[in-house]
This record gives sequence, C-alpha cells and structure tokens, in this order.
Amino acid sequence: MLIHVILTGPLSRYGDGNRELSVEGEKGWQVADLISHLKIPEMSYSFASIGGQKVDESRQLMEGDTVTVFPLVSGG
Repeated sequence: MLIHVILTGPLSRYGDGNRELSVEGEKGWQVADLISHLKIPEMSYSFASIGGQKVDESRQLMEGDTVTVFPLVSGG
C-alpha cells in the first residue's frame, strides 16, 4: 500500500534530503512501523499527524494516507 510522507524540518534527512516521499508499506502497518522503516530515531521526532490530526503511533495506516512527521522542538 502506498503511503505519502511529509518530513518536516531536519527530519528531511531521513528521506535522503526529500521533504516529501512515497513509501510502499505493508498491509497492517502502524505509524510506528513507518517511522521505523524510515530509520527515524525515537528521540528525533515529536509526533505524527494524518489529515491534520495528531495520531498515536499505534494508528493503523490506510492506502493513500498522508503522514506528516514533526521533529522535537526545544529552546526557550
């Protein structure tokens, strides 16, 4: 199944410098599986959203989903 991915900020390095990419996923994949497939370290991202809604990593992906992954933000 085809999943569209948007990697924000510094996370684009996990898409070989591409901010947007398409990933061929396995049926039954969850958001956590996608993040693992992209080799994004757990401490590098904050959360993911689908359709503008923040989702849990256990959210099962559907054909054609667009997943946006957001980096951790720090500062003060």
